[in-house]
Amino acid sequence: MLEGRCAFHFGRQKLELTVGDAVYFDATVPHVYRPIDHGPARILAVVASANYPPHGDISVLLDDA
Repeated sequence: MLEGRCAFHFGRQKLELTVGDAVYFDATVPHVYRPIDHGPARILAVVASANYPPHGDISVLLDDA
């Protein structure tokens, strides 16, 4: 996290990330970042994969979607 706070949904898990936090995860599992309190949030995403798949349907992860 470079700025702000966000909720990171990964499969059925939900983490709150703040400035300085980092996550390393298997991108084949449905995932999404969402700003907390609709404030500004900035992340740096680094993707390292020979065959990066699309995210798929992330609506199953979101309570309010």
